[in-house]
Amino acid sequence: MKPSLLLIDCMPTKALAAQYKLTYVGLGLIAQPELLEGFVCVDLATVEGQARIMDWLRQNELPSQVKCSLDSPDFQGAASDFLQAKIVGLTRVLEAMLMLNTVVEWEFVVSPTADIWSRSCEAYFRTLAQGLSEELPQTKITFG
Repeated sequence: MKPSLLLIDCMPTKALAAQYKLTYVGLGLIAQPELLEGFVCVDLATVEGQARIMDWLRQNELPSQVKCSLDSPDFQGAASDFLQAKIVGLTRVLEAMLMLNTVVEWEFVVSPTADIWSRSCEAYFRTLAQGLSEELPQTKITFG
């Protein structure tokens, strides 16, 4: 049986689908939906979107791993909306995951060409991960 991987704003690939049961969360269009076990269309910049993903986490089998993009190259809107989704929204999802299962592997991904807003999100989550490593040593948070 394949382990499950939750993709947050990360596109599925055939390589990932060969290794994991994939579920996608986000607003992006999926080029290969057949690679997915599930799809949750949410806007993490909204309270409703954040609540929807938290409900989904409580009602479904928790993924053993999460891969989360801090980039959104196709994002159109104010920087404050982007930061609301990436920092506030993702922090709420991370917190919900850790309340349900502290033994999770979470990978934050940011491209080498990321803009300043994505880099600021990365800095925030690196600081948070450093503090969480002391509080929850069983949780593995990495950056790729």
